[in-house]
Amino acid sequence: MLNKRTLHVIIIILALSNISVIAFMFCNRPPKPPRNPKALIETTLNLSDEQKTSFEALIPAHRKAMGEQHERIVQLKKELMMTLVDKDLFALKEELVSELGNALIQMDLLQLNHLQSIYDLCTDEQKQSFEALIMELETFIPHPPRNKKQF
Repeated sequence: MLNKRTLHVIIIILALSNISVIAFMFCNRPPKPPRNPKALIETTLNLSDEQKTSFEALIPAHRKAMGEQHERIVQLKKELMMTLVDKDLFALKEELVSELGNALIQMDLLQLNHLQSIYDLCTDEQKQSFEALIMELETFIPHPPRNKKQF
């Protein structure tokens, strides 16, 4: 039978080994990819200074248009939810759903047109890199949440 001192030493050694394994796991994680689409585009495509200037000129208009469209979608969703409470608005439900669908389509078109403008700035070599970049940029496009539980 082991004495108490030996048991304490074993417990301390096990605790230290657990801490060292956890520290090793946290220190050796791969770096997270940049969550900034602007930085990702600039670094992946290796844009020249002139291209960066043109690219940065596209961003404010895109952000403004996307923001306006997002506000429109939020407003339409609020109005749609009000059809549950206000019976006078209930007749407008189908029209609101149709408008909401059109607003979402417009948002996707804005995104696509912005990417087309960036593509047009690229040289032939950068266009090949851009095609590979498209899959990475998809992570920045908002998607509806996926329910893992089915009712």
